[in-house]
Amino acid sequence: MNQAKVYISVMPEEKIKEVIEILNKNIYEIQHKLNKRLNMKILPRLIFIQEKETVTAGKVEEILEKLISEWVFGK
Repeated sequence: MNQAKVYISVMPEEKIKEVIEILNKNIYEIQHKLNKRLNMKILPRLIFIQEKETVTAGKVEEILEKLISEWVFGK
């Protein structure tokens, strides 16, 4: 069986489990709509996964902003 991983990023991060749960509950409807719209012989089964790079990037951005603020304002 073919599978396609769909990476999901949610803000705020605490809601990711809830969002993936909702997507999984509605997977058949989502698959059905995709089957109608895409011109594919076999549509892969979708698997929703939390995308973690956005979280890491957000943390790096926070650190950089703090460092810049400290450098500019001397805090």
